[in-house]
Amino acid sequence: MNRYQLSQSLNHLPDDLLEETQAARSRRRPRWKPLAAAAACLLLAAGAWALAGRPAEPTPDPDLPVLTIDRDYGGMGDYPLSAEEFAAYDGGPWQEGMELAALPVFRNTTRMDVANGFRTGGGDYAQLRRTMERLAAAAGADVAQAAVEARVPDETVQAAMEDAWAGETWQCGVTFAVRGGPTELALTWEDVTVTVGESGELWVKLSRPELASLTPDAAAAWLLEQYGAVFGEQTRYFMAAQDSGGYSLYFYRPEEDLTQGILQRSILKTWVRLSGGSCELRLYRPELSDANTVGDYPLVTVDQARQRLAAGQHLSAWEPFPGEDRVKRVDLQYLARQTDRYFMPYYVFWAECDDGEQGVCYRPYYVPAVADAYIAGMPQSPTGAA
Repeated sequence: MNRYQLSQSLNHLPDDLLEETQAARSRRRPRWKPLAAAAACLLLAAGAWALAGRPAEPTPDPDLPVLTIDRDYGGMGDYPLSAEEFAAYDGGPWQEGMELAALPVFRNTTRMDVANGFRTGGGDYAQLRRTMERLAAAAGADVAQAAVEARVPDETVQAAMEDAWAGETWQCGVTFAVRGGPTELALTWEDVTVTVGESGELWVKLSRPELASLTPDAAAAWLLEQYGAVFGEQTRYFMAAQDSGGYSLYFYRPEEDLTQGILQRSILKTWVRLSGGSCELRLYRPELSDANTVGDYPLVTVDQARQRLAAGQHLSAWEPFPGEDRVKRVDLQYLARQTDRYFMPYYVFWAECDDGEQGVCYRPYYVPAVADAYIAGMPQSPTGAA
């Protein structure tokens, strides 16, 4: 039977049979349009649920200015720590695994610019002198009877520095130099000498033969007992470096609050160099007041900081970065360098290195901790990762 004959035969079937057959076919036909519409609704609902559960990308706070990072590799730790020093090194109250969403950033009001080899800027000398006198009194000096000297580089020194800069033979760091003002003030009383520079850092030099035979722990206890007024509430200390000429101790004030603890450990600590019977204390006391606070800035995670480190986005006196497998510890600290515009937090990655004859040592690599949206001039290592 061909197609025509089949059609003709169907035409002779009873109408009631044809209607029953058509109804059965209609019941079996898939209803695609309603099903498609229902599926689309389900997909939209699932998508809305997923977006609601996913954290939104943070919108940058317009009240927080973008921070410029100076690509200055000075002051990044010009010596490595030995295995013994690294084991005793106190990286501060923050430890990897702690959650900290934000930290404050401060303006450096005594920041120094370097132009043609000369440091410019610095603090208010009247204020610095008052600070120097208070510190000298705490160290036992009779301030009223003490001699105060304002040290200014003379014309010969300035001319020599300018000639060296012009002839591109300037090799050493900036040692003198501030145009139009003293390099430092110095107060001397008997065996106590206190100096303060335009950056606000204070030095106290003491001659104490009693220290020559003491261990670091005993020397720290002796210093706290004799000069408690100088240290104030800085009762916690750790040894940072030791060599044939002596050793260094850092004192800081312990804090229960994590943010304040990081600030005390990173910026407001006191460095003490002990060598034989001589003792040199260095204190840096920038004003971390509300007036100098830029704001609380969101932080990247440690994992994000590791990605920056691998990409060469770090500050370090050591090149190249030896690789993630060499990182043995991570700290969260502030940098407080005299040339920085801001005091801002950094993750410090300590990498194990081979220092030749010295054996195993540990070197720091500083990665900005502030979120990307608030950083301009992200540092880029000249060589990147190894």
